[in-house]
Amino acid sequence: MDTTEIPARSGTARGILAWSRGCVDPALRQAVARLPESMRPLAAYHFGWADETGAPVIAGSGKAVRPALVLLSARAVGASPEIALPGAVAVELVHNFSLLHDDVMDGDETRRHRPTVWKLFGTGAAILAGDSLLAEASGVLASSGHPVTRSPGRRCASSARRCRT
Repeated sequence: MDTTEIPARSGTARGILAWSRGCVDPALRQAVARLPESMRPLAAYHFGWADETGAPVIAGSGKAVRPALVLLSARAVGASPEIALPGAVAVELVHNFSLLHDDVMDGDETRRHRPTVWKLFGTGAAILAGDSLLAEASGVLASSGHPVTRSPGRRCASSARRCRT
């Protein structure tokens, strides 16, 4: 989907969220496809893309407000939302990592009117699925090609020097 222009019909909050979801979903699905094979079905279930057997479903996968804010923030400073797409995907992955862990910690048995990942697949599997999403968020950012990702060692060393003085 073209992320450069928000469609005119997207003037409402619902329309903006639909536009954002259309921009982010393909890249989010690509990120999930890069997860370890054992984690993909759990993540697909959690996102509402599959049932507990792995069969594709059409279900609500949340509002995705956070990635919409990332894309709109890029627009607000005059940048193309396309530039912010890796950040939007990473934000959504981190948010869902936190949801998977939160469900375990709180003992929540349902999310979006379905059994939670830990309830169906076990606590350990749910924690690992969340950890996989968190790791993939870092991978998405690291592989984005953004200049800030090119020299992490130098940035860390520079930051450490500032912290010691």
